[in-house]
Amino acid sequence: MATYNGDTSQASTAGSTLNGTAGNDNLYGTSGNDIFNGGTGNDLLVGGLGDDTYLIAKNAGVDTIYDTGGTDVVKFTNMLASDISQVSSANYGSDLLLSYGSSQLTIQHYFDSANNRIEQFQFSDGTVWGWADIEAHLKLTGTSGDDTLYGTNDGNDSLNGLAGNDTLLGYKGNDTLNGGTGNDQLIGGLGDDTYLIAKNDGVDEINDDGGTDVVKFTDLLATDISQVSHTGFYGTDLLLGYGSSQLTVLGYFISTDYREQFQFSDGTVWGWADIKAKIIQTPTNGDDSLYGYDDSNDTLNGLAGNDTLYGFGGNDILNGGTGNDQLIGGLGNDTYLIAKNDGLDTIRDDGGTDVVKFTNMLVSDISQVSSDGITLSLSYGSSQLTVQGYFNLTDYRIEQFQFSDGTVWDWADISLKVSQGTGGDDILYGYDNSNDTLNGFAGNDTLYGNGGPDSSVLNKGNDILNGGTGNDELFGGDGNDTYLIAKNDGMDIIGDMGGTDVVKFTDMLATDISQVSRGYDHDLVLTYGSSQLTIGGYFYSRASIEQFQFSDGTVWGLADIKAHISLTGTSGNDSLSGYDDSNDTLNGLGGNDTLWGYSGNDSLNGGSGDDYLDGGYGFDVAQYYTATAGVTVNLNLNLTAQNTIGAGIDTLTNIEAVNGSAFNDTLTGDGYDNSLFGGVGNDILAGGDGNDSLVGGVGNDVLDGGNGFDIAHYYTATAGVTVNLNLTAAQNTLGAGFDTLTNIEAVNGSAFNDTLTGNAANNSLLGGKGNDVLDGGLGKDVLTGGLGQDSFVFDTALGLGNVDIISDFTVADDTVQLAHSVFSALSLGGLAADQFKIVGTGGVVDGNDHVLYNSASGVLSYDSDGSGAGAAVLVAILGKSLAMTAADFMVV
Repeated sequence: MATYNGDTSQASTAGSTLNGTAGNDNLYGTSGNDIFNGGTGNDLLVGGLGDDTYLIAKNAGVDTIYDTGGTDVVKFTNMLASDISQVSSANYGSDLLLSYGSSQLTIQHYFDSANNRIEQFQFSDGTVWGWADIEAHLKLTGTSGDDTLYGTNDGNDSLNGLAGNDTLLGYKGNDTLNGGTGNDQLIGGLGDDTYLIAKNDGVDEINDDGGTDVVKFTDLLATDISQVSHTGFYGTDLLLGYGSSQLTVLGYFISTDYREQFQFSDGTVWGWADIKAKIIQTPTNGDDSLYGYDDSNDTLNGLAGNDTLYGFGGNDILNGGTGNDQLIGGLGNDTYLIAKNDGLDTIRDDGGTDVVKFTNMLVSDISQVSSDGITLSLSYGSSQLTVQGYFNLTDYRIEQFQFSDGTVWDWADISLKVSQGTGGDDILYGYDNSNDTLNGFAGNDTLYGNGGPDSSVLNKGNDILNGGTGNDELFGGDGNDTYLIAKNDGMDIIGDMGGTDVVKFTDMLATDISQVSRGYDHDLVLTYGSSQLTIGGYFYSRASIEQFQFSDGTVWGLADIKAHISLTGTSGNDSLSGYDDSNDTLNGLGGNDTLWGYSGNDSLNGGSGDDYLDGGYGFDVAQYYTATAGVTVNLNLNLTAQNTIGAGIDTLTNIEAVNGSAFNDTLTGDGYDNSLFGGVGNDILAGGDGNDSLVGGVGNDVLDGGNGFDIAHYYTATAGVTVNLNLTAAQNTLGAGFDTLTNIEAVNGSAFNDTLTGNAANNSLLGGKGNDVLDGGLGKDVLTGGLGQDSFVFDTALGLGNVDIISDFTVADDTVQLAHSVFSALSLGGLAADQFKIVGTGGVVDGNDHVLYNSASGVLSYDSDGSGAGAAVLVAILGKSLAMTAADFMVV
């Protein structure tokens, strides 16, 4: 035999010994014959199948045995039978409980099944208890105090409470319960039970669950019963009074399960019919309570006074008469008779096909049909009829309202009339599980949709709108409106037309909002749990909802909303939207994303996946810098899905600029002014029509400006560049790879020392930072040196079609270089001082003044003869009033 020790032991060998510790142990046996010794502590001993032995000591603690078969023994190792202070049942008569000192032993389901039973209890002196001994020792008799006595599930128990306020529970079986004197609770349970009641027992109560039961009045005659009446909630209980004592039978009038036979000491027997006959119900002009019965069609007339009429089962007729009456039809097809001046009446019906008959009223007498979302109210004159639960459950509904002229209202008529407001301040309610349209019209209205997907809540004025649960559409209209939204309301939509409006989250904190996002067409979408609120056009008008108030006092405005919106997507399919009043950056990341820039100069990066990019108004750029391979993007393919190769199949619209990848890209503009950024890699940039900006970036790039005035940018170069627009083949730019430029009219240099040369067109050359050399060549060029000590070269034949503008000549830093081949009257090297002249309105002074600067106009001219005999030729236009000298010129 194997032995197992520990707090939790699971035997694996049949026929084991399991020993616990001083703690609370769980010992699990096998299908064999096991021995359990839990030791001290509160232990659980699970024997399983087999003939098991449980060793229990006097001070072992609170132990529990669960056994499922075999012939089993409990051995009390140091206890006598006299040490057992109490034998009782527990767990609704299912378990056996043995108490000894401060310890106790519970045998689970002992009274439910023989399989769960312990067959013998052996004491240390050799005494043995079996099933009969246990039943004989069960405590079924109380004391003079307040006792709780339990029967068993499989026995016919006799429970005697004696004196005191006792509680007796018979459970299953045909039990006999005698509470004795005192105010006792007698609960027979299932089975055919007998309740013994004496004349002076006190105030007793019977609660029985079924069977054929008997109340035996041991010393009472039928004539001793002084009162037979309804009592309890809705009068469903039976009250019998005798002397200073009484007996209440719970639920007597609502089910045959609770109905008993009453036997008196002289042999008289009362049944259901006798009880009904003994109850006297005579209506008066006072406040009456009248009761019908389940097995009859009753007519109850309250007359005057504030009456309560209970129909119960059957097809009953209830007429409260004048006064404020409570009419409770119960089950059955009931008829309620209501007159014009009856007062404030209330109907509560529980089922059947029911009718309200207005005996002397026309439809025109009804001044108002209203609801609080659950209750229906009809007003007529100074009187009113309220139908409780009318909009809550169909069982509570009155199916027809019949008027004295034959007009009939049903559910559809009531629903229509209760949803229409007036020109005043209305409170309107929708109905659970229905699609309601509530019209408040003018006035400051309060509208509650309640459950169900409610549509169109339309009104004017300062309104309060509460859609309730369900997917609701709430339209406040003009005015300062308040929308009440709860955490689990569903998928709600708000459309507001003006005013200062508020959304009040009645049971939500700001932290309950899990997502704030832009929806389609300028909508705001707030997500919380499985519910969602959409504010239509929120980002378009900005006046739709001014405040979002949370239950802890936190308030969000437009700035807070925007701060909580993430313009970065996820690895899934996202829809991201920018704003009308800002330049936004939207990143879709993974998935097939939809990006809406709206107004502003926006940056849209769809990331991987097949994306839809709509820049909206403004100058917007499609970003591909995160692509994992070179991309091909053509802006001419507006609203057409195109395979970008390196970043999925994208659809672009309202995009003015494209930023390529770190690989070899092909970027094509459309007929508008575009900006194309090649970035790293050998890129092909085609501007197309329009005035385009092309940035090849690092790598050997092809830049084709197409039609329009196009500029090649080199501000990303890592060293100075040399660019000559006369060259149509690949040229070594030095600082930015070997580039091929065609149809380029302008060049923007780097931050270093650049040499930029124009062609025969009218060019614009911008040196930027560094000491740059700019040569416009033929054409009317604009030369901008930027920062640094720049040189402006003039080496082509002079003429009116070849006059350049130097936009930022600085005397302290810059130099004008004049080619000797063109300016032949000048000597090579620095310009001689006597060959330079600042002129105004006068001519030259002597025959050596070849280079002329008009400080008033900024015109730089060349006079080949130096005397003014021949006209000076226009060379360039510089800034006005420059303090120029011959030192600013170099002849090369």
